[in-house]
Amino acid sequence: MNSWKRPSRSRALARSIAIICLLACTGLARAQTPAPPPGGAALEAWLQAGHYKTWRGESGPHASQGPHFGKVRAWLNPALFESLQSKTRQHPPGAVAVKELYGDGATVQGWSVAIKTGADSAGGSNWYWYEIFQNKIIKDGQGVLLCRGCHFTGRDYVLTPWPLK
Repeated sequence: MNSWKRPSRSRALARSIAIICLLACTGLARAQTPAPPPGGAALEAWLQAGHYKTWRGESGPHASQGPHFGKVRAWLNPALFESLQSKTRQHPPGAVAVKELYGDGATVQGWSVAIKTGADSAGGSNWYWYEIFQNKIIKDGQGVLLCRGCHFTGRDYVLTPWPLK
């Protein structure tokens, strides 16, 4: 009878170890992605390093629905992805969207970034906005009126279509 129970316990132990390893590896991958630093040069270096590419993103570039220079591709950090997935009304502080800007080409020519900085969006004032295209900074600041003006129609200022395509 003991020989019959041992394989069952072994399988259960192996499954438990596999689940723990999977959860630990997932947590490590997220922990190793440094948060984007708000502010010009530091944020641009973070973007150029491609740190956001460990997040979930759209399958490929597509025509922008807004004034973002042609084709775009969005990437969402885990906080924003989970918030959109659970359909919460307000995204948590630290929610981040990075949009790659392709213009009319096939290579990234810039980025748009939105970072939620407060628990309440405060009419868009608690979002940090950044956009650079072809090495020219278009916007860089907290609560940028131009960005708020377009994004107010999104769910808590996020316009990325859900679910990601």
